[in-house]
Amino acid sequence: EVTQDMIQAACRNSTLEPLQFLLSKNKAVSISYNILHAAAGNEEVGDQMLVLLLERCKATLLDEWLLLLAMSNKKLGVELTKLLLAKAGEAILPITTDVLEAAAENKYIGETLIEEFLKDSKEWKLHPDVATAAVRNRYSPVEVLTLILKTDEHLEITMDTIIAAAGNPQYAQELLYLILSHDPNIKITPKVINAAAENEQSGFDVIQSLWRLRSE
Repeated sequence: EVTQDMIQAACRNSTLEPLQFLLSKNKAVSISYNILHAAAGNEEVGDQMLVLLLERCKATLLDEWLLLLAMSNKKLGVELTKLLLAKAGEAILPITTDVLEAAAENKYIGETLIEEFLKDSKEWKLHPDVATAAVRNRYSPVEVLTLILKTDEHLEITMDTIIAAAGNPQYAQELLYLILSHDPNIKITPKVINAAAENEQSGFDVIQSLWRLRSE
């Protein structure tokens, strides 16, 4: 008899065939949360596995933790996220601030995830922490923050966001320029200078730019 443990083990395989075979031998086996968890973490064929599994499970089994795991899959995160959202719908799986923060900080697919989450036409009122998460992104912070500010033009930029931007190793200059373009009235405080001073990669250039701004 095919068991849940067998199905879960098959979801850790880099090929789809073991899962297909086991599912064909027991069409009544119930799909557990742990099985979905294993599929969501599979970087090779997790999306194909999830298609098969979601046909057999209830949407109420899906939750934010599973969505966050799917988003962290650096190869298939976008595809997995789309599958989960399509199955669950916003009533069961709403896009929370925690989800948006995780997407904004995702260094592999953050820009694409944010585009996916914010693509509908509703008027988003984003939490400032989403912007802070975006500037912590090491690979595409400027692109992610630009998308966020386009979505919510009135988003408050907090001191936490500015300090995190000043500390971004590679993109501090561009991020601070973008932030100050969004809100020219932002004050450059000593804490911002401190963050720039600790920036190993681009701190000197950032400090010079900030010092000029403080003097204007």
